[in-house]
Amino acid sequence: MKEAIATLRAMPPSVQRGLAAGLLQAGEEIMTEARRLTPVDEGTLHNSGTVYPPQVDARKVTVLVGFGGAAKEYAVAVHEYPAHAPPSWAGGVSFRVGGPKFLERPTMRHAKTLGKTVAPHVLRQLRKASR
Repeated sequence: MKEAIATLRAMPPSVQRGLAAGLLQAGEEIMTEARRLTPVDEGTLHNSGTVYPPQVDARKVTVLVGFGGAAKEYAVAVHEYPAHAPPSWAGGVSFRVGGPKFLERPTMRHAKTLGKTVAPHVLRQLRKASR
């Protein structure tokens, strides 16, 4: 186990590239599903969904997925609170389309299959590197 951890800590560039590609694919899949679940009033929140490019350093690869921008406070209100009990500062929350936990629900579903999404990308990069 210590050897496996040491190998991952000294992550070869091919593994980094594979992880970045796989996590980006997972992030895009999550965002596609999250947008279908996002409440729509004027569309500002729905349109604020973003998948940020992979950030790679020697110890980790990160892909951020989120909503916000001009709709930041509204995003928090509708994501965290049910329609019947919005916070007073939210100015009322309507769920004609979508509902709360619009990002969390697809993220949790995709977490179960993340390895299956990422592994082919890593294997492809390792094969390329070994040629």
